[in-house]
Amino acid sequence: MAILPTLTTLIQNDPTGINLLLSLTLKSSLILIILGLLTLAVPRTSASVRHMLWAMGMVALLLLPLLSQVLPVWEVAQLPVLVQPTTSAIPDPMPPSGPESRSLKSTTYPVEPAPGDTSRSRPSLPLILIGVWMTGTLAALLLFAVGHLQLQRLVKKAHPVTDRGWLDQGAESAASLEIKPDAFSLLYTTRGLSPMTWGIRRPVIILPSEHTAWSPSQRRDILVHELAHVKRRDCLTQTLANLACILHWFNPLVWLASRKMLVERERACDDQVLLHGGSASDYAGSLLEIARSLGTDFRTAQISMAMARRSQIAGRLLAVLDPDLGRRGPGRYTILFTVLLLAGLTLPLAALQSSDTIATSRNGVVRDLNTGKRIDPGKMSLQQIRHAIEDTNTRFEKAALAGDFREMATNYCREAVLYPVDSAPMVGRREIRELFARLYEEYPYVVIETRQVERLGDMVSEIGTYRFGGSQRDIVVSGRYISIWVIEEGRWRILRDMVNI
Repeated sequence: MAILPTLTTLIQNDPTGINLLLSLTLKSSLILIILGLLTLAVPRTSASVRHMLWAMGMVALLLLPLLSQVLPVWEVAQLPVLVQPTTSAIPDPMPPSGPESRSLKSTTYPVEPAPGDTSRSRPSLPLILIGVWMTGTLAALLLFAVGHLQLQRLVKKAHPVTDRGWLDQGAESAASLEIKPDAFSLLYTTRGLSPMTWGIRRPVIILPSEHTAWSPSQRRDILVHELAHVKRRDCLTQTLANLACILHWFNPLVWLASRKMLVERERACDDQVLLHGGSASDYAGSLLEIARSLGTDFRTAQISMAMARRSQIAGRLLAVLDPDLGRRGPGRYTILFTVLLLAGLTLPLAALQSSDTIATSRNGVVRDLNTGKRIDPGKMSLQQIRHAIEDTNTRFEKAALAGDFREMATNYCREAVLYPVDSAPMVGRREIRELFARLYEEYPYVVIETRQVERLGDMVSEIGTYRFGGSQRDIVVSGRYISIWVIEEGRWRILRDMVNI
């Protein structure tokens, strides 16, 4: 499913999930804005065409997370990033010293909390925002689940319609809409609810107890309207819209689009009544009477196809009585144009990623911040490689601060060689780890800044500067280095490290 890679990314305490949400929000909003402008540009077209546009837009929103995981990356210079890979916000504790040090840009990293300081136990901003998103998603899911259970209970308590006049009219209306007689069920309930249709595989049409008092023309109009929902598979498109609202609950444009889709759906079924011989004035009167005398349950209204909602009745009456509105459904060329339009929007947006937005997790896996998708180190652009190196250097600084020498040494290849100042070369991770352990006693703080990255065939060279600080922050040792990086064990690691070049 499309949501699985999304959830896998979001449940981690990682800014990747936050930037994924931001990216999806911007892309989905762009799709909906374009669709909204398109519907405004064709105000006289049929409600069925406008409903098709919104329904396909909802499908595009559901496909965005999946497509962003499987499509090839289309890189651009910069996309908005809500949270950067580095999470530190403490100023550089070592004041610049000397002409070379003064030229260095300040770097940030966390410091050890003072005794009694509980700030480290506070949840991070990414974790808080992910928690808010998950809470809202569960709340939206609960809202629709309650409506689904209410409808199930309503159908279970409903009774089959046995009135011969209703059954004959149902068969006649189904035949006019080219629907098989056994493709739906006709039920009635003792509750004073508006006529509604519900169900995807075998829909049911639920009538109120007042249905026995309706005239033959009202029967025909109501059945044609409800059977139009069956013919158009409106229950399926409504379910897809509900799923989009659940996943994008934080985006008001998605809820607005869902409401627009609901309004156009009912108007499209009104058009079917008029196209099949219904009188506009008589049908408008029936709609007004049903809206006044019968109600809708808020919870079930989010799931079912309720015929007459009071909040929509004024606009629907005007549409029914307007003789100049188009009422025909979309033709094959209109459907083809809509599919191509949305494909032309959705596919590039799903593939669109920023070359600047990548992060390396603790185990060295490089992921895109906008999608959470793992990036093959061998297929990374030079810009992506530079950011992966900078992120690795940041983790190196944090490991040094924590005295985690093993973690520091994992940034090197197994057969790496480090050439320290005025000392014999250190070969392999064990010797490099021991060197760092000795340095930590005198220089527990380290700041690394990448200045230049270049490709060398399958390798990459990095030129940068470093600063070591003492425990009292009064000793600063600085210099330059050049590192040769290669891919080993699925990530970029240092093969050769030369200091003070």
